[in-house]
Amino acid sequence: MAAENPVNIAVVGVGYWGKNYVRLTSENPLTNLVGMCDMHPPTLEKAKARFPGVPAFSSVDDLLAVPELEAVVIVVPAKYHHGVGMQILNAGKHVLMEKPLAVSVEECKELVAAAEANSVRLLVGHTFLFNSSVAKMKAMVDTHDVGDTHYVYAKRTNLGPVRQDVSALWDLATHDISVFLYLLAGTDVEWVSCTGSSLLPGSDLADVVFVTMGFKDSPVIAHVHASWMDPNKEREIVVVGSKGRVVFEDTAINHPVKVFFKGPDELQEAGDVVDSGHFTDYMFSARKGDVFMPHIDKVEPLGAQMTEFVNAIRTPSADMRSDGHFGHKVVSILNAAESSLQQGGARVTI
Repeated sequence: MAAENPVNIAVVGVGYWGKNYVRLTSENPLTNLVGMCDMHPPTLEKAKARFPGVPAFSSVDDLLAVPELEAVVIVVPAKYHHGVGMQILNAGKHVLMEKPLAVSVEECKELVAAAEANSVRLLVGHTFLFNSSVAKMKAMVDTHDVGDTHYVYAKRTNLGPVRQDVSALWDLATHDISVFLYLLAGTDVEWVSCTGSSLLPGSDLADVVFVTMGFKDSPVIAHVHASWMDPNKEREIVVVGSKGRVVFEDTAINHPVKVFFKGPDELQEAGDVVDSGHFTDYMFSARKGDVFMPHIDKVEPLGAQMTEFVNAIRTPSADMRSDGHFGHKVVSILNAAESSLQQGGARVTI
């Protein structure tokens, strides 16, 4: 059933990932796909064969000439995000930019400023924020179901696919960094440390990275291990709290979220020793608890993201969980991590 006022939308970049947006916007009742664009002729020809009823364009200028066009999804290599994004925003069109927002803090600032100057919405495609399991984790963190958050960590590994344009830091770790910011909303990152290695011959891009982040006025630590050179596929995000831990395993089909209500009770005084304030005066009392697997109402993250984008366009006051300012924060962390990587893991203050 079609919506009463669908957004007239187009997709720029219809290759490996962009074709998913073409499918989504052509099927979603909230959107009316009025065009697709790609500057690479073979890619555009494949898209035309797959979506024969969609008007195809080989330049952004020609696409912007479509009179009914309101919004554009940009799915081009990250180094082109700023140029293409500025052109479309300054044409007065709403933009959904595939992550990352841009490759530098300066470019992010310009994109955010252009969106505000032209009174259009800018959403960054950090798709995992729209995952039902991540939403469940967020709700449990916010309600302190597992107590106060002590630390969070993530592992995102697989054997490929290898990117030629960005490192594993920008391609993989960015997912978990965005999730950490979402889960720990209201707490700003203070410093970043990153180590890694380039394993493939002929490339200086990091194939494996270990990123650690510290937060302002908070003891919480966050850590990410990301690699496309690991034969074992793992996609795990963990929140460890004072009362237990929440685990999201993206590869688990039936029960992706598990809650372990087990942890240390409050520190117990060891016998009748005098409290000197030293850790040896205390001991832990282990608390055993249940394992809970909450029901997850699964939705397609891309679809949920598009719904939020459309709602933000039609309701200008509506919040977006990954707006331009959020995307800017993610890129500032990635830039700091890149700088740390070049310095052998030194802490870089944001």
